[in-house]
Amino acid sequence: MSIRYSIDQALRLVRMECHGILGVDEIFDYQHSVWSRPEVFGFNELVDLSAIERIDLPSSAPVR
Repeated sequence: MSIRYSIDQALRLVRMECHGILGVDEIFDYQHSVWSRPEVFGFNELVDLSAIERIDLPSSAPVR
């Protein structure tokens, strides 16, 4: 998985770090697994994308 995260209760902060190739399934898995937790409601989020090589998202453009 190219997403790592930590939850800092004292700062009310979720830190998310992405690396390598990031896919849409990983983004949705992260969103669901972290932000469905009631204990992080109202927390801020710090996202670090500096180590991303590529983001693989589906395209609606036709393939030629």
